[in-house]
Amino acid sequence: MSNQLANSVLLIEDNPGDILLIDEYLSECLNDARLHTTTSFERAKQWLLETHEPPDVILLDLSLPDHSGELLIRDMVELSGEIPVIILTGLSDMDFCLRSLSLGVSDYLFKDELSEITIHKSILYAIERKRLSTAIRESERNYSRLFYSSPQPMWVFDPGTLQIVRVNQAALEKYHYSEVEFLTLTMNDLYHEKAEQLIAVASEAEYEQNHYKGRFLHATSTGEPLHVDIYSNPILM
Repeated sequence: MSNQLANSVLLIEDNPGDILLIDEYLSECLNDARLHTTTSFERAKQWLLETHEPPDVILLDLSLPDHSGELLIRDMVELSGEIPVIILTGLSDMDFCLRSLSLGVSDYLFKDELSEITIHKSILYAIERKRLSTAIRESERNYSRLFYSSPQPMWVFDPGTLQIVRVNQAALEKYHYSEVEFLTLTMNDLYHEKAEQLIAVASEAEYEQNHYKGRFLHATSTGEPLHVDIYSNPILM
């Protein structure tokens, strides 16, 4: 099969028959991927803490000699960090499997339904989801850095309440507020005179990027007037 993203797999399983079967499936679908096998949670924990080459994915049996069930999932998700975890279970308990997803595992596979195709798809999807998730977080960090380090005063506000929820350093310096003080303000507090068009301007459903709102008269924390040109960008949640 193509699209191999996994070069190393950690299998945590104590049943020799299941180990042999999964090894066979992986050798068919992942070609030269290295398979590391441990038979208990503690051995897996020791291996993960000591290895210099963490696996691309972890296959975890839910019934180990020293650990099992939901507590095992919680401990393994915490231990694995960024490594996706796929649950292997012999119990067809759909409610529990769905709950396991909310605990941070990438997928779950029923042992009775294992095949070369199902295990291959699950591994590739888990790795791709983790890659996309990491890329999204990195993108968010980059945008956050651009926001906070921009020389242009900027803030984010809730159009429903007009409450300011985020502000960058340039705005703090321009308006002479501390961050704590600025985040207690609403848009209305920034105006030197309460502009009648404020509510309409703030609540307009504008979806253009860098939409020019107009020139307004704002005030600093000391009441000093500021003539400002306002541009806005929507943030859709």
